Amino acid sequence: MSATPVPISHKVADMAIEVEAARGLVYQAALLADNGRPFSKQAAMAKLYPSEVANRAASASVQIHGGAMATSGNRRSRGSTPMPRSSQSVKAPMKCSETSSPSMCWPVASVARPPYSLERAREAVLSESTGAQEDRRTVDAHIHHWDPARVDWYPFLASDDALAGIGIPDTSAMRRVFDQQTYLSEAARWNVAKYVHVTTAISHHIEETREIAALAAESSIPIAIVGGIDVESGPQDVLSQLKLQQCYPQLRGVRVNGGYDHNSDTADLLLGALSEHGLVYDLWVHPDEMATATEALARFPALTVVVEHTGWPVSEDAEHQTQWRRGMATLAELNDRVHCKLSGLPMTLHRVDAESFRPWISYCLQVFGPERCFFASNFPVDGAFGSFDDLYGVYDALSAELAPKSRDALFAANAERVYNF
Repeated sequence: MSATPVPISHKVADMAIEVEAARGLVYQAALLADNGRPFSKQAAMAKLYPSEVANRAASASVQIHGGAMATSGNRRSRGSTPMPRSSQSVKAPMKCSETSSPSMCWPVASVARPPYSLERAREAVLSESTGAQEDRRTVDAHIHHWDPARVDWYPFLASDDALAGIGIPDTSAMRRVFDQQTYLSEAARWNVAKYVHVTTAISHHIEETREIAALAAESSIPIAIVGGIDVESGPQDVLSQLKLQQCYPQLRGVRVNGGYDHNSDTADLLLGALSEHGLVYDLWVHPDEMATATEALARFPALTVVVEHTGWPVSEDAEHQTQWRRGMATLAELNDRVHCKLSGLPMTLHRVDAESFRPWISYCLQVFGPERCFFASNFPVDGAFGSFDDLYGVYDALSAELAPKSRDALFAANAERVYNF
């Protein structure tokens, strides 16, 4: 049987990659169990794969150790009593290339190589890179960190039916601590390079902005912040709230939790201030409010607007979809500074699958174009109806036929540009 020389450094890299992958499976199963979520599939994988990896790593270690010790000229040579390496007879290490030392090569039968390429992963391990291996990067344009124990900050998590009015019949699945470690663990397969934190604290949005800014200052990945504004406190206080949050350099814009009447002096004051300061307005709006919102936004053509949650439809019935399409088309036609955040559909559909998402996503791409849309997770809210992998797998499937540049725009570049990372 012919033998193909493989550097020992590559074999060690393979072992490191498999061990880290096995560790990730164990951690994922433990995280799901700790959060009371189904984990039987992950537990089964965590039993099978790590045990196989341990056997392979142990066998490879014995081979490498024995081969190094038997090499002539090695200062730690065992001389005439080399450690047995395998049932295959290998007479001597083979030269791998003109630049590699013969003592750093290990001949391996070609059939023993895995049926998939690990070259890029090897390069990352050998260079001690900590980056993800996927070519595609993700800039998640909408997530929330929270702790349901802070009932005064997040009262909507205190009861199961608190969000029934906006189409979420049960909040129990999202009633969990969702900090940065949890988020990055659940999103680990999607190479999240940056993300946008959007306020959810009802009456403590300034304090929430302060806390997230402190997290961002210490974070290993960049975080942009969309803060909050309480419009019920009066026009002048709106400006004060905005000014206080502008103290934090990560602030990129604001939204009004729960929405409000855009046909008001308060709306004009807020939108004018955001336009003047070059901040983004994250628009919380439902289809029946889009006409009024469009009229208000038309008065501020220099304002950058992001329509949240795919326009936030609240029903799948035909009449509502017609109203939604009409409103989204009107917003898209306003000007090229109006963008669409493709997120939040599980709140309406109560499921995560490509065929259910397709008509909504396709229409947004039609009227806004890929250059003004971007994907976002809305986790942990959308996580009540499926995993991060489920959600981004759907996004991946629905964008599969687009050109690579458009896909990068949807997954990362557009959000990066709009939120000025």
